Amino acid sequence: MTEYTKISNVKKGFEFEKYVIDYLSNKGFKIVKHRYFSPYGEIDIIAFHNEVLYIIEVKYRSNDLDASSLLTYNKVNNIYNSLLCFLDDYNQYLKFCIEFYLCFINKRHIKFFPFELNQYGIVDF
Repeated sequence: MTEYTKISNVKKGFEFEKYVIDYLSNKGFKIVKHRYFSPYGEIDIIAFHNEVLYIIEVKYRSNDLDASSLLTYNKVNNIYNSLLCFLDDYNQYLKFCIEFYLCFINKRHIKFFPFELNQYGIVDF
Protein backbone atom coordinates (compact mmCIF):
# COMPACT_ATOMS: atom_id res chain seq x y z
CA MET A 1 0.00 0.00 0.00
CA THR A 2 1.45 3.34 -0.99
CA GLU A 3 1.54 6.42 1.23
CA TYR A 4 -0.99 8.08 -1.10
CA THR A 5 -3.36 5.10 -0.72
CA LYS A 6 -3.08 5.31 3.08
CA ILE A 7 -3.87 9.04 3.07
CA SER A 8 -6.72 8.49 0.63
CA ASN A 9 -8.19 5.73 2.85
CA VAL A 10 -7.89 7.90 5.96
CA LYS A 11 -9.65 10.75 4.16
CA LYS A 12 -12.42 8.42 2.96
CA GLY A 13 -12.82 7.00 6.46
CA PHE A 14 -13.13 10.49 7.90
CA GLU A 15 -15.78 11.42 5.31
CA PHE A 16 -17.87 8.33 6.06
CA GLU A 17 -17.56 8.92 9.79
CA LYS A 18 -18.82 12.50 9.28
CA TYR A 19 -21.73 11.08 7.26
CA VAL A 20 -22.64 8.81 10.20
CA ILE A 21 -22.22 11.70 12.66
CA ASP A 22 -24.66 13.81 10.63
CA TYR A 23 -27.08 10.88 10.51
CA LEU A 24 -26.89 10.33 14.29
CA SER A 25 -27.13 14.05 15.08
CA ASN A 26 -30.29 14.29 12.99
CA LYS A 27 -31.72 11.42 15.07
CA GLY A 28 -31.06 13.35 18.30
CA PHE A 29 -27.78 11.73 19.37
CA LYS A 30 -25.17 13.85 21.10
CA ILE A 31 -21.73 13.19 19.62
CA VAL A 32 -19.40 12.97 22.61
CA LYS A 33 -16.19 12.23 20.69
CA HIS A 34 -15.17 11.68 17.11
CA ARG A 35 -11.97 9.70 16.70
CA TYR A 36 -11.13 9.23 20.35
CA PHE A 37 -7.48 8.13 20.47
CA SER A 38 -5.85 6.10 23.23
CA PRO A 39 -2.58 4.17 23.45
CA TYR A 40 -4.58 1.11 22.29
CA GLY A 41 -6.11 2.63 19.19
CA GLU A 42 -9.13 4.64 18.26
CA ILE A 43 -12.88 4.66 18.69
CA ASP A 44 -14.51 6.11 15.59
CA ILE A 45 -17.58 7.63 17.27
CA ILE A 46 -18.76 7.88 20.85
CA ALA A 47 -22.36 9.06 21.03
CA PHE A 48 -24.93 9.51 23.78
CA HIS A 49 -28.71 9.16 23.55
CA ASN A 50 -31.47 8.25 26.01
CA GLU A 51 -29.08 7.47 28.87
CA VAL A 52 -27.00 5.09 26.70
CA LEU A 53 -23.39 5.56 25.61
CA TYR A 54 -22.85 4.21 22.09
CA ILE A 55 -19.45 3.02 20.91
CA ILE A 56 -19.51 2.93 17.11
CA GLU A 57 -17.01 1.46 14.69
CA VAL A 58 -17.60 2.69 11.13
CA LYS A 59 -16.76 0.53 8.11
CA TYR A 60 -17.38 1.23 4.46
CA ARG A 61 -17.32 -1.39 1.75
CA SER A 62 -18.42 -1.07 -1.85
CA ASN A 63 -19.56 -4.69 -1.95
CA ASP A 64 -21.96 -6.76 0.12
CA LEU A 65 -19.61 -8.40 2.59
CA ASP A 66 -20.87 -10.05 5.71
CA ALA A 67 -20.63 -7.17 8.19
CA SER A 68 -19.60 -9.46 11.04
CA SER A 69 -16.40 -10.32 9.18
CA LEU A 70 -15.27 -6.68 9.50
CA LEU A 71 -14.53 -6.99 13.22
CA THR A 72 -11.67 -9.06 14.56
CA TYR A 73 -10.69 -9.99 18.08
CA ASN A 74 -7.78 -7.52 17.97
CA LYS A 75 -9.97 -4.66 16.73
CA VAL A 76 -12.66 -5.29 19.35
CA ASN A 77 -10.03 -5.66 22.09
CA ASN A 78 -8.50 -2.31 21.06
CA ILE A 79 -11.95 -0.68 21.11
CA TYR A 80 -12.58 -2.11 24.57
CA ASN A 81 -9.24 -0.91 25.96
CA SER A 82 -9.76 2.49 24.36
CA LEU A 83 -13.18 2.64 26.00
CA LEU A 84 -11.59 1.98 29.38
CA CYS A 85 -9.24 4.93 28.76
CA PHE A 86 -12.20 7.09 27.71
CA LEU A 87 -14.13 6.18 30.87
CA ASP A 88 -11.07 6.99 32.96
CA ASP A 89 -10.94 10.43 31.30
CA TYR A 90 -14.72 11.01 31.30
CA ASN A 91 -15.97 9.13 34.35
CA GLN A 92 -19.35 10.90 34.26
CA TYR A 93 -20.34 8.25 31.69
CA LEU A 94 -19.62 5.32 34.01
CA LYS A 95 -23.19 5.28 35.32
CA PHE A 96 -24.78 4.74 31.90
CA CYS A 97 -25.40 1.62 29.86
CA ILE A 98 -22.88 1.07 27.09
CA GLU A 99 -23.70 -0.47 23.74
CA PHE A 100 -21.34 -1.40 20.92
CA TYR A 101 -22.25 -1.07 17.25
CA LEU A 102 -20.65 -1.71 13.93
CA CYS A 103 -21.93 0.87 11.47
CA PHE A 104 -21.68 -0.63 8.00
CA ILE A 105 -21.93 1.75 5.07
CA ASN A 106 -22.51 0.38 1.61
CA LYS A 107 -23.32 2.72 -1.29
CA ARG A 108 -24.41 5.39 1.21
CA HIS A 109 -26.81 3.09 3.03
CA ILE A 110 -26.24 2.92 6.76
CA LYS A 111 -26.84 -0.24 8.78
CA PHE A 112 -26.07 -0.65 12.46
CA PHE A 113 -25.15 -4.06 13.85
CA PRO A 114 -24.90 -4.48 17.61
CA PHE A 115 -22.03 -6.55 18.91
CA GLU A 116 -21.05 -7.78 22.33
CA LEU A 117 -17.58 -8.09 23.72
CA ASN A 118 -18.11 -11.69 24.77
CA GLN A 119 -18.71 -12.63 21.12
CA TYR A 120 -14.98 -11.98 20.73
CA GLY A 121 -13.87 -13.65 23.96
CA ILE A 122 -13.51 -10.38 25.84
CA VAL A 123 -14.96 -10.26 29.34
CA ASP A 124 -17.41 -7.40 29.72
CA PHE A 125 -17.13 -5.04 32.66
